[in-house]
Amino acid sequence: MGPLSPAASTGPVRRRNGRQQASNAALTAATASPIATQAEPVLSPRRLEKCLAVLGHVPPPQEGEALFAKHINPNDGWVRFAGKRLVHSLYATFGHYFSKNRKQEHLAELAKIICRNTMRPLPEDETDADRWLSSFSGLNLRWDSLGILFTYWGLGAVASGGWRQPPEAAASKSPDTIVVYRNCAELCIELCRGVCSPNGLLVYLYYKNMIMESGISGDSSPSLWTLHGETVALASCLGMHAASGDFPYKPTASSEAKRRTFAVIFNIDKVIASFSGRPPLIGRRYALSPLPLDLSDEALLSDGETLARAVAALDDKGWNVDGKLYSTTILRARATLARSKDEVMEIALGDPECNPRYDPVDALLDLKSRELKIELQFPSFLVFTHDDVKNPGVDGSMLYTKALIHLEHLQTIFFIERLLVQRGHDSYEDLLAVSYEMVSVTLIFWTHMDRLEGLHGDFEWLVMAFAAPAGGILCMELLKPAQQTTARGISRSSIIQQLSLLVGFLGWVKPCAPNSDICNSCKTVIQHVLDQTLNGLPASIEPTLDTLDFDLSSSNLNDYFNFGLLDTFDWLRSDIPPGH
Repeated sequence: MGPLSPAASTGPVRRRNGRQQASNAALTAATASPIATQAEPVLSPRRLEKCLAVLGHVPPPQEGEALFAKHINPNDGWVRFAGKRLVHSLYATFGHYFSKNRKQEHLAELAKIICRNTMRPLPEDETDADRWLSSFSGLNLRWDSLGILFTYWGLGAVASGGWRQPPEAAASKSPDTIVVYRNCAELCIELCRGVCSPNGLLVYLYYKNMIMESGISGDSSPSLWTLHGETVALASCLGMHAASGDFPYKPTASSEAKRRTFAVIFNIDKVIASFSGRPPLIGRRYALSPLPLDLSDEALLSDGETLARAVAALDDKGWNVDGKLYSTTILRARATLARSKDEVMEIALGDPECNPRYDPVDALLDLKSRELKIELQFPSFLVFTHDDVKNPGVDGSMLYTKALIHLEHLQTIFFIERLLVQRGHDSYEDLLAVSYEMVSVTLIFWTHMDRLEGLHGDFEWLVMAFAAPAGGILCMELLKPAQQTTARGISRSSIIQQLSLLVGFLGWVKPCAPNSDICNSCKTVIQHVLDQTLNGLPASIEPTLDTLDFDLSSSNLNDYFNFGLLDTFDWLRSDIPPGH
């Protein structure tokens, strides 16, 4: 309810009593047989039908294990090692239910067990990692935990139909499979409603279901925005945005899992807002929860002494000092950068009349100064350099992580420079420089796919979110009168080379991909600008939008690059000051 609610004054006493009660309940939940201790749930025909639909699509053990392993995502936002133990316990405990010739009456028995478990409150304050994990796995399997597995399986199916397969093979399997598993995850959410108290597992299920939806309907779809709104609402309902905890903080698997979940939701909120041009749903002013600690999943799920040693080994800001890439490493960096992006959106989308004495140019310059220092605060092993591409000691996961963190930083600078130019500040050269760097770094994912195998599920989003908008600025530079060297020493030939590669990257996106129409329109525009530049014009004619044989009139530009805040081709409009 928050610090202003009537319940706030009695909160400390209730929390102390609640912890003791939750601890006792957790011990009972983890050790007792759910069949022997719970009343028999009554399943209506409609509810049983949903249960059987879900259980009928649980993959057989070998396939389920393989699909889980296929989904490799450094941005997981939870405790992947817990997910691994969850999938193992599912098949170790109930694997005999999921043969190819499964019987409805047996699945109905299992449905009653899972419904019974789901009615039991999840022990969110459990301090023992094994008891916490046991409370939603094995014999205590719940619909929310099973739903999480469906999201892993669905995204694993997408990875199985990866870029090495012919387009027709990927188109025939992965999209259909992810839709089936998405539907099962949604049914798991429905089966939790009315019988399950909101909890951290359910929030994470909402988040992962939203990620699957983006892979089906695209990042600009109303369905994605609706799911995101529900995810944010549930997280804030549980107070995950303000989970400051006690001092000194003693981390547990449960508390860190919730911190991770909120951090990934806070970050994705800015990603979606950037793409859609809508205000973010979680402002930084209300995001009070500390970042999750940079701990390995193994340490987090270990005994108390091992976890305490791992916590003591962190630096004073919570980063690991071993130079290793853990589940939270990229999450901490992106959540930190998301706070700066939230400030940019406040300036870009907010009403300046709310503070008449507020100077947006000064605010942007101050934000730019602070943003340029953020990467310096990260551990050195996270700071990207172009030498990383040639360094055999930097594996695929580390290269992906460093490049993505750098791109998030560059995107914030990109937004700032665009807003400064829009407000008449002389920042065009800086805008061109950051645009060139964004395209160059994004193309690493295209030119080094062999090093990034298993991580290509995000490539369509990467090229669309980072390279395509920046490519619009580079196109604008090519439309200027020909000169050998542009601003900041960036040559026209190097711009042409980068844009040519970008056309190839955009063309790689499969026609069945949810954002393929946007990628295709961007590719078409860039290709025509390249054709016009390379074919040349008579010396007496200056290359402008009006001289292109392709319809790039200002009235149609937003139809080609309609990215909300990422929309760049509006910078080619006639209202841009001369020389900019």
